[in-house]
Amino acid sequence: MADTITTAVADLAVKKMVSKGFEVMNYVMDLDSELKDLENTRTLVEAALLDSDSLSEHHSSHTEKDTLEKLSCQLDRLLDLFDARASRELQKQVMSGGNFAKELRSFFSASNQLVARFKDARKVADIKKKLNSIAIDHAMIGRICSLPTQERSIQTAQSSHVVSNLVVGRNREKDEIVSILFEESAVVASQTLSVASIVGIGGIGKTTMAWYAYNDERMKRCFDVKFWVSATQDFDIEKVLVEMITACGAGELPHKLCTVDQLYHHFRRAISGKKFLLVLDNIWDHVSLRQKWVDLRDLLSAHSAGGSRVLITTRDQKVARIMGTVNPYVLGDLVEDDSWLLFQKIAFTQWQEPGVEAIGKEIAEMCPKVPLVIRSIGGLLAGKHTVQQWQAFRNDQLANFASYGRDIMHTLKFSYDQLDARLKLCVTYCILFPKATYFEVGELIHYWIALGYVKPQYSNQSLEEAGQEYLINLINCGFFTCHGFLEWEDMLVHRIVMHDVMYELVLSIAGFKYKVADSNTYEIDKRVRHLSFWRLMKSSNWQMPSSLPKIKHLQSFIIGIPTSAFASSNFSIIDKLISTYEGLKVLDLQEMWIEKLPESVGELIRLRYLNLSRAQIVKLPNSITRLVNLQSLYLKHCFSLEELPRDMSKLLNLRHLLLVGSTRLRHMPMGLGNLTNLTILDVFIVGEQTESEVNIIMGRLSDLSRLNNLRGELHIEVRRESKYILSSEISEVNLEMKESLLYLIISFKNGTKEDERVLECLQPPSNLEALKINGYGGERLPGWMEDHQLEGHLPNLEELTFKYFKACKNLCSLGRLPCLEILKLENLDEVEYMDDNTSIVDELPPASLFPSLHKFTIKGMPKLKGWWRMLSSNEQDSRGDLQVQQHLVKWKPPFPKLALLQVDNVELAITITRQLHSGCFTSLKRLCIENYDIGEQPHQQQEAPTLQNKYLFFPNLKFLNLWQVNEVEILSESFRLYSTLERITISKGKKLKAIPEWIDNLTSLKALFLLRCPRLESLPQQIANLPNLDTLRIHTCPILWERCQSPNGEYWPLIQHIPHLYIDE
Repeated sequence: MADTITTAVADLAVKKMVSKGFEVMNYVMDLDSELKDLENTRTLVEAALLDSDSLSEHHSSHTEKDTLEKLSCQLDRLLDLFDARASRELQKQVMSGGNFAKELRSFFSASNQLVARFKDARKVADIKKKLNSIAIDHAMIGRICSLPTQERSIQTAQSSHVVSNLVVGRNREKDEIVSILFEESAVVASQTLSVASIVGIGGIGKTTMAWYAYNDERMKRCFDVKFWVSATQDFDIEKVLVEMITACGAGELPHKLCTVDQLYHHFRRAISGKKFLLVLDNIWDHVSLRQKWVDLRDLLSAHSAGGSRVLITTRDQKVARIMGTVNPYVLGDLVEDDSWLLFQKIAFTQWQEPGVEAIGKEIAEMCPKVPLVIRSIGGLLAGKHTVQQWQAFRNDQLANFASYGRDIMHTLKFSYDQLDARLKLCVTYCILFPKATYFEVGELIHYWIALGYVKPQYSNQSLEEAGQEYLINLINCGFFTCHGFLEWEDMLVHRIVMHDVMYELVLSIAGFKYKVADSNTYEIDKRVRHLSFWRLMKSSNWQMPSSLPKIKHLQSFIIGIPTSAFASSNFSIIDKLISTYEGLKVLDLQEMWIEKLPESVGELIRLRYLNLSRAQIVKLPNSITRLVNLQSLYLKHCFSLEELPRDMSKLLNLRHLLLVGSTRLRHMPMGLGNLTNLTILDVFIVGEQTESEVNIIMGRLSDLSRLNNLRGELHIEVRRESKYILSSEISEVNLEMKESLLYLIISFKNGTKEDERVLECLQPPSNLEALKINGYGGERLPGWMEDHQLEGHLPNLEELTFKYFKACKNLCSLGRLPCLEILKLENLDEVEYMDDNTSIVDELPPASLFPSLHKFTIKGMPKLKGWWRMLSSNEQDSRGDLQVQQHLVKWKPPFPKLALLQVDNVELAITITRQLHSGCFTSLKRLCIENYDIGEQPHQQQEAPTLQNKYLFFPNLKFLNLWQVNEVEILSESFRLYSTLERITISKGKKLKAIPEWIDNLTSLKALFLLRCPRLESLPQQIANLPNLDTLRIHTCPILWERCQSPNGEYWPLIQHIPHLYIDE
């Protein structure tokens, strides 16, 4: 009996195996046909997911949500399959050799085409089976469990015109908005219609502020009639007209108003000749907004009086621009004091226990400064009466935004719903990083490109340009705010941060595909596609969660801010990652202190983004050149890295290669010019060829010739002596053709006369915005700078830096650069004159030299004599110089916008301007002097004549910074003339002993900082007479510190009245 059962089971197993084998063989034979069918299925599933995304969560049943999640997982598997096949094909194309050699290598490789076809067939069969199962289950169970059929409609954000009278704080904003409407109405009275706008995220208080302005008494005096219209999402013009007619007192319109002409007739009669204020609240962007607005604007303009105004509120700055606002009023977060006032009004009641106010202060400081959030949290806490309840909320609930923020989320989600599918993917990816993370703009866009989220909108648009448009849209909609530029390693990095409440919104709707883990994470959903680790423990014993290998289709793996404790174990971690997740597209291991990268990294053929910044790697494995899909390779600040892989030219899809800070890198690999898709190459090294490197084939300057798509920043480091660089090699560089380059640095290591020949061939493109030249050894500047050529070649230049010039004696006509805002001249050893006086007399007087300059730094120029070479050796030349001087009197004062001057000698500033104009520093607000050595020494009653007239040069100075005042014991009396000074900082005064008695002449002084002055021992009694002094800081001045102590210090009575007093050792 047992044998019979065993035989039957075996027979059944064999039949199943044979059947399964035939099924797989059928799929193998018909694989191409099956893939075409699945391509059609893919588009259908994507459409279904997009439809579901546009619906409110209240309109989806639990069974529908479950079905959609399962469909999404199978769609991911299908996309992975397509991507894997495309990657194998691309790898085959990149292989060197003839077709036979390629086929042979492909057959014996891990991606054997025959084996891969069998694997693909099994995956196709399984995906189809899963999709059929999902469809059957939903048909059977979903129909039973689904909600009753009801009409579905897309909800729109409503904004009530019944706004609370409780407007707490925002006094400045209220006055500014009213002024925009009231004052500008008079200015634009000649215009028929003008538009103002208030822009901000949902819940920030746009409607409240507009309602406040709408009801301000000044508006009643300024306008004949006012209208408030809560706009529909599709911006229905007829609704706007109906509400305006009704508000004019014309009564209700006939219920069946049959024609548009009748509506227009009533409208014209209602507003004809009147000066009106129209508030359009809560405008959203849509395809036909511009045309509808133009139609409405023309209608309003045709029948209104001059000075009429339209005020719109919107969440999108793009909408403000579409509707004609030049400078939208961006409403930001509440300031700390206003936030606390609003919280107090809402949260506290007379029935609460004593002690809740202190806890409430902590909660108010921790929560986002958005009125809607504060009102929601305050309203929730108003119902809590005990200290214990308030403590529980602070400790447990406050961090869980979703537990109390349902109404907030409902309001904010309308902004998310307005985004298209790609923008939703982009912004959702950002929750893999901690809240308040500062993103580098370029790096964030590179993530999006690697994951395929970015798609150009027109034929000539690059992926990077499209990504920038995506980011601008998200900034306009309030998801991100800009935080300016960070200057790092001579580069400018644009930074942004995600708004706290928008982060919480996106986090709440991101779903199961995104996971942020930490040291306490042990279980991870196997459906996760994007995974990041943060806040890892410092112990090197930390291990990856055991559930990690169960994830089958991981696309992103990011480890953030670990410590060097991982250095010993990171090789095994990375090796496991590579062997487990062959479908990775993003691998970010920056700051993991990686000492070695395994050869197996070459198996990640679908990888698009690899970040190894701050790794301790000396040399990358050449297998990395098998990553045929790689688009972004980050090797920033890899201080041990000495060379790049020799076959880098095989990475044909590489777009971004970042090397800044990798200072030991010796040269570029050969063939870099083949990477014509490169758009970001921040460093290019012209390497030295030492005796030990004679046989190494290095990259050459001419490799740059074909890289015409480069954009952003480029630093060319010329480490080889210029005489060893062939002229034919330099002439091929052709920087002029790289029109998207904006920021160029050229550094010479050796500084020889031959640098002239090299720099002559490195003329930048005309669009360049910043140029820095370091270590130049030539005696003259290149031809494209001299003879007034610079302003013609670089008309858009905003920043210019010359540093460490060894032999150059004269500069060029820098003052004629129309857009120059920042100029730095440092350590120019031989420069005697800033410009030559030739042909000046023949020139028409310019509008002004340096018309746009804001910041001027000039240091280390020991031989500087003046601006132009004016002193001559013979009488004839002297008469010519006099003619030049007389001609210069006709010129307008230079530096009309200069706000900051940094010098290492105040006489240097006076020297360079003495020839130009007596009023050339009238706009200067800040003066910073380093190594200031001129003071009033004991027994010295008379000082240099030039110092007595300093006031003539800086009549409006407000901030004075003296740094490293090494030889000064007491400040020069010439400074007593600067009654406009508001802040003085004296730092590192090694011999400074006293603050002068004449300090009470500085009647505008508000702040005095005395830093690191070890011998400073006295303050004058006159310091008590300064009427506006509200800040005094004394830091690391041990003698003075002791004498200023409360209450018995000698000088305490003189300073105790100062509001902001900081005294420390």
